[in-house]
Amino acid sequence: MDETQVLEFYKELYFFQHARRDNLDGRLTLPVGVITLLAGAVLFFLKQDASTKVLAAYVILVTSLAAAAALMMACVYFVRALYNHTYHHLPTLQELQEYRKTLADQASDYAAALQAYHAKYPNAPAPTRAVPKPEERLQEFLIGELAKGEDYNVNTNNRKSGLLHRGHSFLVGALALLLVSALAYVASI
Repeated sequence: MDETQVLEFYKELYFFQHARRDNLDGRLTLPVGVITLLAGAVLFFLKQDASTKVLAAYVILVTSLAAAAALMMACVYFVRALYNHTYHHLPTLQELQEYRKTLADQASDYAAALQAYHAKYPNAPAPTRAVPKPEERLQEFLIGELAKGEDYNVNTNNRKSGLLHRGHSFLVGALALLLVSALAYVASI
């Protein structure tokens, strides 16, 4: 791969992680609705008077409280997945333009110094180092920034994905507990 292909490949990976971030954030919409419904079910079961069968009343109370705790834990994980995550961003166009100008100035300074040296010492051997090309150095800089940003964003997205997974696990647990509450409620009727 030449440097241009590497730059394009890294750019694809970098922007894939930003798209993945949006996808992970979008995975929160359904759980918020499910949490609302399950919280309503918890309140319904906690308000029921199942005193006709004492065992059923205890089962409903315990499973409803456990479901409420699971819902709270799911909320904690979803909030943690949504907030307090930073992402790496590329330098702004103004910063890139300033860096590019600095590279061009350094290249012209080096070329002028090399020309002055050879004017002073005409029999000096040819330099082993060529005049640096600003475009190539800017491309190397961009490749480095894309690689650093993609690595940072992968770790951030993996952390968010893990938090979302734990939140979904607690949500499923709350659903199972409320199913037991519903069965106990039906049995007590």
